[in-house]
Amino acid sequence: EGSGSGSGGAEEGAAAVGEGQGGSTRGGKGDLLKKKLRKKKAPSRGVLVVSAFEDYAYDRGMRVGDRIIKVDGVNVASKTVEEVRDMLRGVILDLRGNPGGLLSSAVDISSLFVPKGSDLVSAQGRGFRGVLYRSTGEPVRDPAKVSLGVLVNSGTASAAEIVSGAVQDLDVGVVIGQDKTFGKGLVQNVETLPYNTALKYTVAKYYTPSGRCIQAVNYADNGGGRKGKD
Repeated sequence: EGSGSGSGGAEEGAAAVGEGQGGSTRGGKGDLLKKKLRKKKAPSRGVLVVSAFEDYAYDRGMRVGDRIIKVDGVNVASKTVEEVRDMLRGVILDLRGNPGGLLSSAVDISSLFVPKGSDLVSAQGRGFRGVLYRSTGEPVRDPAKVSLGVLVNSGTASAAEIVSGAVQDLDVGVVIGQDKTFGKGLVQNVETLPYNTALKYTVAKYYTPSGRCIQAVNYADNGGGRKGKD
């Protein structure tokens, strides 16, 4: 869309200049300038993605299986990961409406953006042996060259909050959003009971690298902790 509107804007501008030069007479200076401007098309900006799920109803951002084929108009299908990485000027991680997922996935994603050996998230609770998760690999970007922005809203929860919390506390990017995140940071076990029933109980809570509890304090009182958290 950016490319299309850019081309159209160039043509409109050329027409205006042509009239101002005294004419739409064929062969005049106005026509010559118009032709030159038409040849100079605006470069295609952004990232072109081939989706792995062409008919997938819920399409927000990239998913596993998607392939990047162009960055700012440059074909990257045959380039290495390192070559594509050097082309990036910034990364936007969209976690809006992301309800979370596996803890291991949150650790893996966070490790892509923070220095090796950084504390990412910890689990602590009464009678629970504390666990600390650290990044084990080198980050895929140079913070001095490639900026990072993380988009969040009130639907950002659980593992997605672990990622955004690590980015914010370790100061490797900027977290952007109008609302507080959901506030879901519980470690829970399920115990089977008679008569096809079960009991789910909390054994610990998740904490960001600086020690902030991800779980909302007033979770039960304000509709899922959307108005405040510890």
